[in-house]
Amino acid sequence: ELLVAQVEFSDVVLINKASLLSEDEIGRVRTLIKAINSQANIIQTDYSKVDMKEVIGTGRFNFEKLLQSPTWLEIINGEHEAHRTRADNGGDLEDDHHD
Repeated sequence: ELLVAQVEFSDVVLINKASLLSEDEIGRVRTLIKAINSQANIIQTDYSKVDMKEVIGTGRFNFEKLLQSPTWLEIINGEHEAHRTRADNGGDLEDDHHD
Protein backbone atom coordinates (compact mmCIF):
# COMPACT_ATOMS: atom_id res chain seq x y z
CA GLU A 1 0.00 0.00 0.00
CA LEU A 2 2.76 2.45 0.91
CA LEU A 3 4.54 2.01 -2.41
CA VAL A 4 1.33 2.54 -4.37
CA ALA A 5 0.49 5.67 -2.35
CA GLN A 6 3.99 7.08 -2.89
CA VAL A 7 3.79 6.57 -6.65
CA GLU A 8 0.21 7.83 -6.77
CA PHE A 9 1.14 11.11 -5.03
CA SER A 10 4.44 11.66 -6.90
CA ASP A 11 4.95 14.03 -9.77
CA VAL A 12 8.42 12.58 -10.45
CA VAL A 13 9.42 8.91 -10.00
CA LEU A 14 13.02 7.74 -10.17
CA ILE A 15 13.91 4.24 -11.34
CA ASN A 16 17.27 3.87 -9.64
CA LYS A 17 19.85 1.18 -10.50
CA ALA A 18 18.29 1.12 -13.96
CA SER A 19 21.41 -0.42 -15.50
CA LEU A 20 20.71 -3.62 -13.54
CA LEU A 21 17.39 -4.10 -15.36
CA SER A 22 16.76 -5.39 -18.87
CA GLU A 23 14.83 -3.20 -21.31
CA ASP A 24 11.85 -5.53 -20.80
CA GLU A 25 12.02 -5.11 -17.01
CA ILE A 26 12.31 -1.33 -17.34
CA GLY A 27 9.29 -1.39 -19.65
CA ARG A 28 7.25 -3.36 -17.10
CA VAL A 29 8.25 -1.00 -14.27
CA ARG A 30 7.32 2.04 -16.40
CA THR A 31 3.98 0.45 -17.32
CA LEU A 32 3.20 -0.23 -13.66
CA ILE A 33 4.13 3.33 -12.64
CA LYS A 34 1.99 4.80 -15.44
CA ALA A 35 -0.94 2.57 -14.42
CA ILE A 36 -0.79 4.04 -10.91
CA ASN A 37 0.05 7.60 -11.94
CA SER A 38 -0.21 8.44 -15.63
CA GLN A 39 1.02 12.01 -15.08
CA ALA A 40 4.29 11.18 -13.29
CA ASN A 41 7.58 12.06 -14.98
CA ILE A 42 9.65 8.85 -14.89
CA ILE A 43 13.44 9.22 -14.80
CA GLN A 44 15.83 6.28 -15.17
CA THR A 45 19.07 6.67 -13.24
CA ASP A 46 21.98 4.94 -11.57
CA TYR A 47 23.40 6.01 -8.21
CA SER A 48 20.46 8.45 -8.01
CA LYS A 49 22.30 10.78 -10.38
CA VAL A 50 19.69 13.21 -11.62
CA ASP A 51 19.63 16.92 -12.40
CA MET A 52 17.96 18.52 -9.38
CA LYS A 53 15.95 20.75 -11.74
CA GLU A 54 14.10 17.61 -12.82
CA VAL A 55 12.89 16.80 -9.29
CA ILE A 56 12.74 20.07 -7.30
CA GLY A 57 10.66 23.08 -8.24
CA THR A 58 9.26 21.41 -11.34
CA GLY A 59 5.86 23.11 -11.07
CA ARG A 60 4.25 19.72 -11.74
CA PHE A 61 2.47 19.36 -8.37
CA ASN A 62 -1.29 19.70 -8.73
CA PHE A 63 -3.29 19.75 -5.49
CA GLU A 64 -6.62 19.39 -7.33
CA LYS A 65 -5.36 16.21 -9.03
CA LEU A 66 -4.17 14.88 -5.67
CA LEU A 67 -7.66 15.28 -4.24
CA GLN A 68 -9.02 13.04 -7.01
CA SER A 69 -6.69 10.10 -6.31
CA PRO A 70 -8.33 6.95 -4.91
CA THR A 71 -5.94 6.58 -1.95
CA TRP A 72 -6.37 10.21 -0.92
CA LEU A 73 -10.15 9.81 -1.02
CA GLU A 74 -9.89 6.69 1.16
CA ILE A 75 -7.71 8.58 3.65
CA ILE A 76 -10.04 11.55 4.03
CA ASN A 77 -13.07 9.23 4.24
CA GLY A 78 -11.41 7.12 6.94
CA GLU A 79 -11.49 4.01 4.75
CA HIS A 80 -7.74 3.71 4.36
CA GLU A 81 -7.07 3.19 8.09
CA ALA A 82 -9.95 0.72 8.39
CA HIS A 83 -8.53 -1.28 5.47
CA ARG A 84 -5.06 -1.20 7.05
CA THR A 85 -6.44 -2.30 10.44
CA ARG A 86 -8.28 -5.23 8.80
CA ALA A 87 -5.10 -6.30 7.00
CA ASP A 88 -3.03 -6.06 10.19
CA ASN A 89 -5.55 -8.27 12.03
CA GLY A 90 -5.95 -11.01 9.48
CA GLY A 91 -8.95 -9.44 7.79
CA ASP A 92 -11.01 -8.60 10.90
CA LEU A 93 -11.58 -5.12 12.28
CA GLU A 94 -10.38 -4.62 15.81
CA ASP A 95 -13.10 -4.93 18.43
CA ASP A 96 -13.09 -1.88 20.69
CA HIS A 97 -14.75 -3.68 23.60
CA HIS A 98 -13.27 -6.61 25.45
CA ASP A 99 -15.23 -9.31 27.28
